Amino acid sequence: MLYCSNPICQTPNPETHRFCQKCRTPLIRRYLWAVGAMASAYRAGDVLSDRFLCKGSRIFLDSKPGLPPMSYGEVPEPLLPYLRLSSCQLHVPQIYDWLQFESETTHYTPENTLLLLDQAPIYRPDSIAEQSLSAASQFSLGGIDLPQSNQSDSEVLLFPSLPQMWQSATPFRQLHWLWQIAQLWQPLSEERCAATVLDSERLRVEGGLLRLLELQTSRSPLMLSQLGQSWLDWVATARSEIQGFLQQLCQQLIEGRIQNAEQLVDQLDWAIAQVVQSQTYQIQIATRTDQGPTRPRNEDACYPASGTEQSDVPLPLVIVCDGIGGHQGGDVASHLAIEAVAQRVLSLQVETLDSASLMVELEKAACLANDLISQRNDSEQRFDRQRMGTTIVMALVRKHELYIAHLGDSRAYWVTPWGCHQITVDDDIASREVRLGYSTYRQALQQPSAGALVQALGMVGSSMLYPTVQRFLLDEDSVFLLCSDGLCDNDRVEEIWDTEILPVLAGKLDLLTLTRNLIDIGNTRNGYDNVTVGLLSCQIVRRQPTAVLPFALSGESATSRSVERSSLVETGLSGTPTQVAAPVQLFPSPQTRPLAEPAAATAKTRIIPRKASSFRWLPWMLLISVLSGLAVTLYLVRQKQLSGSQAAVNRELLPAPSTSASIAPTSLDVNALLRILPAETDPTPTASPTATSSNALILQSRPAASTVPAPVPSLLPSPTASPTPLPVDPEVSPDNSSSQAAQSSSPDGVVGSIPAGSIVEVLSKQGATAQDQWVKLRVCSVPIVAPPTSSPTAESPSAASPPAEQSVVASQSPAGEIAAKIAPVQPGQEGWLREADLLPIVARDVPTDRASCPPLEPQASPSP
Repeated sequence: MLYCSNPICQTPNPETHRFCQKCRTPLIRRYLWAVGAMASAYRAGDVLSDRFLCKGSRIFLDSKPGLPPMSYGEVPEPLLPYLRLSSCQLHVPQIYDWLQFESETTHYTPENTLLLLDQAPIYRPDSIAEQSLSAASQFSLGGIDLPQSNQSDSEVLLFPSLPQMWQSATPFRQLHWLWQIAQLWQPLSEERCAATVLDSERLRVEGGLLRLLELQTSRSPLMLSQLGQSWLDWVATARSEIQGFLQQLCQQLIEGRIQNAEQLVDQLDWAIAQVVQSQTYQIQIATRTDQGPTRPRNEDACYPASGTEQSDVPLPLVIVCDGIGGHQGGDVASHLAIEAVAQRVLSLQVETLDSASLMVELEKAACLANDLISQRNDSEQRFDRQRMGTTIVMALVRKHELYIAHLGDSRAYWVTPWGCHQITVDDDIASREVRLGYSTYRQALQQPSAGALVQALGMVGSSMLYPTVQRFLLDEDSVFLLCSDGLCDNDRVEEIWDTEILPVLAGKLDLLTLTRNLIDIGNTRNGYDNVTVGLLSCQIVRRQPTAVLPFALSGESATSRSVERSSLVETGLSGTPTQVAAPVQLFPSPQTRPLAEPAAATAKTRIIPRKASSFRWLPWMLLISVLSGLAVTLYLVRQKQLSGSQAAVNRELLPAPSTSASIAPTSLDVNALLRILPAETDPTPTASPTATSSNALILQSRPAASTVPAPVPSLLPSPTASPTPLPVDPEVSPDNSSSQAAQSSSPDGVVGSIPAGSIVEVLSKQGATAQDQWVKLRVCSVPIVAPPTSSPTAESPSAASPPAEQSVVASQSPAGEIAAKIAPVQPGQEGWLREADLLPIVARDVPTDRASCPPLEPQASPSP
């Protein structure tokens, strides 16, 4: 019998029922794997502790899943690796409970304790046959069939071992299984559990997913050479397309040529990238969000917008956010996060990024959203519980890879024909207790604050944020569900995945309809929160590979491929639980390149040296490269010398620049001294109302109201060519004789032109926006330049005459004719210029010239 998990009901039900016959609550089935010397003593039908029903050899069913765990004591030391590996729960089973029998000692031993593991690789053949597809054989993607039961419908079996399914798997799947083992090697080694992957009976496969039956510890650390020796047994039955590659991969592992798991993952990534070219992917996405029946507003958000359904988009991206803060602004935080993350991710050139760099970029996108929300909180003076925030979970597809990033308790689920798995770990107190080894998850859930979040976007600075980014390989038809806790609370996804989500894989249901169904389930079976779902469906179209995976390469091919596989950046944001692959040399051909002795490791990644006899062509290639580089360098140097000599001639009449002159500023400060710099390149026409196309500026007499930003102005190379004109300041006294003299030869509304090399002082600024800023200037000094001659003679050419090309342009341009009539300004004159026109051609604050611009003397007020 199976008891209802509803604490109010607790009615016993036949095991074959899906719902409680009294309260209609979905019945929970927890099939557990037993570890310990006592496990094999029980037979099917035996009941342990009036609760755990034996279903077969070492397989038990919790007949009362609604009750708390039976063990509340401290977790025994030998069991802690299960807790510390909770982040790998997709592959590693988790502790459900343990039972200690009477013995001479009260300490934990395998002889007196029965460990019960949850999320073990166990399935019911009849349940698979009953799911939405017409027969279990339709699940056999890639030519793999699950063993079917020949006994009663209630029989429960283990998923097959990897060696059982190895020979019938596709090349991609064989490499995928090895890739998952390589990913697990480092975390297992840290817990002294690497021996687990050396025991083929503990390696179980659920379609393309590798799952461990239980952990096996070892007293001494294991070496990758032992892993290579273990894999060598599978080479003979590997698919012909990858057989040679695996042979040399094992050889490199055994001989120590591959130093760490990161290098091994890198090699397998390369091989998978070659094999995966034989298949294509069809990606569909759909999203929906709902306020729910009880909430006054919807604080959830999603990307794409709610109600969207898309197919085969260039960069499939799905984001779900659940706002935190209630009336304090959770809806604002969730929408800020969606906008910031989507904009950042969609702007990435993902095709040019390696996997490690892309994972770092996804972290940065989450931290960017965090900073925006934190700044909003700080500007509104929100503290502690008043701060608004949001959870986030996002999925990104690139070719055969899926990237999942998350913060908070919004979840991602992976649904395949074989099962449904939660692939994110909540950032709450209960999960943290498990990760630190303090208690099992079911024990931690008994705490009142078990569901309280330990991190979310907007609560703290990015330096204290630890986003989780994971990478998965798309090996079979799958549906990925991203959702807020309005749906996934109370195990609703685990209850309905086979009846609601699995029909999508059978082609019997579209994604948009599924989003409506899931929203209804969240509202009716939970109903106390907003509900948001994002769905990503992946269907694989396989084609038979046409070529054997290249593994024995010529010297040229090996070098080019090594260059293509560039080094990965290992620096990222703190707390990234990702493995960064490091580059390693490709496998040498045993026929042409004998194995070299490994070099002394001075860094995490090392390059394996090769014998010189294999690279006779290398000196010639280097020589050609050096000669080509020298030729290009000489050409560029010559061109720079020619252009530099012309610029030197143009600057002969300019005064020597001050040693304290700074680079062009980004804004001008009041009371700052500025030096007008010459332009060294020919200008381009500009649309500014204060600039002309003839290398001079005709500025308005007073600050204009236009909001159009002025383009960068330009000056003639020669200081005596048409300089920058200064407009009339309406506040300047009309009695200023020097001003009148300067305006005598200038058009109305213009004071004069400012030659390059002049020193001016910023008196004030005016403007509503940064684009419309005008500055009031006072001329401190102007350079002494040779006066232009109207008719230069051949015997005495003017050094200040512009080049012939510029003279032609100026004479043909109406603006050039106007600029030619403007007289230079005199020291003491004042006027207005647009700040944007000055910024590119000034050096700010010249202290050595401060004496040339004494403080202003108060002007006498005009008599009435």
